[in-house]
Amino acid sequence: MKLIRFDAFPDSQARLVTDQFFTDNAIIMADSCWRPHRRPLFIPSQGFWLCDLRLAIKVGRLGKAIEEKFAPRYYDQFCLANLLVREPDPELFTTPHCMIDDALVHGEWLPLDTGTLNIELCGYKGSDNPEATLSQQTELPVDYINRALKSLSHEATFKTGDIIVLPRSIARFTPRRESHIIATVNGHEALDFKIK
Repeated sequence: MKLIRFDAFPDSQARLVTDQFFTDNAIIMADSCWRPHRRPLFIPSQGFWLCDLRLAIKVGRLGKAIEEKFAPRYYDQFCLANLLVREPDPELFTTPHCMIDDALVHGEWLPLDTGTLNIELCGYKGSDNPEATLSQQTELPVDYINRALKSLSHEATFKTGDIIVLPRSIARFTPRRESHIIATVNGHEALDFKIK
């Protein structure tokens, strides 16, 4: 399985992303970084860390040199994924490469049957009320997915089960130990993990 991610960019830069961005900024992560949710996320004791909520898609068939117009045939599921990254330099938006085990927590795989995603994110401290909430409506970035598949498939062969973590960051927050993070998509639980 190939696990591919990109440095995140703010929405203000989305229009500047070219096909070259995907080939120049693709980062292959070890498959030991990828793990299912409902298990604790342990924050390393060294350094400062952020949780970066992203969308990820799963490749559903073998493909190479995929044309952009045919790219939708190669994926049919997505999920929310939490990427643990080092806190960036305040002058930069990109983050250093992270290769620690379990650094990328993925939620339930959901069918691609909707274009609009209503994402709700809650952070709980123990059994208290939510200490922070996020409510966001976003479109599934089909354009990014298709262009990423097109660009990367001219350099490597995609196989069933390969994962692409998209570059657009939905939310970033500082992880607090003993917190409980729950996220929903269109009212369905999509991601659930505790921070230790």
